[in-house]
Amino acid sequence: MIRDLRHSTLIVVLALAALPLFAQADTSIRVEVSTRRIDPLDMVTFPDTTAGTRSKEMEIRISNSGSVPLTFPADAAAEITGDAPGAFSITRMPGGQLDPYKSSYVGVVFTPPGVGGFMATVTVHSDDALYPDFAFIVSGYAPPNTPNAN
Repeated sequence: MIRDLRHSTLIVVLALAALPLFAQADTSIRVEVSTRRIDPLDMVTFPDTTAGTRSKEMEIRISNSGSVPLTFPADAAAEITGDAPGAFSITRMPGGQLDPYKSSYVGVVFTPPGVGGFMATVTVHSDDALYPDFAFIVSGYAPPNTPNAN
């Protein structure tokens, strides 16, 4: 009898341990710039930008390749942190819900406050089972001013 009870308990434990694996496959965040897929902690580099000017917006595509809607917090779907968060800003972000096989965008611009290199981390928050806080690095460079040659 004890032996049978142990086998039953083991089966229940294994069945409970397997449940989260199925939940992880329901939503799947995918992040891209242009046609390049971005993995967590990859770096995206802005073109050189003159200090004090604003770059063109970089569109970062957020796709749901899962089978259920992906939900973003309404008040903070994306944020910028790290070494130089003031050099980058979010111009648009997904909000609410992203249906399966649909896409939305996070817009980021680079406005270097001075000459030199700048780096920060962009984090996209969602209810994705694998990457609820999908982070990648943005960088940009502001070259020194060069005098006009006459």
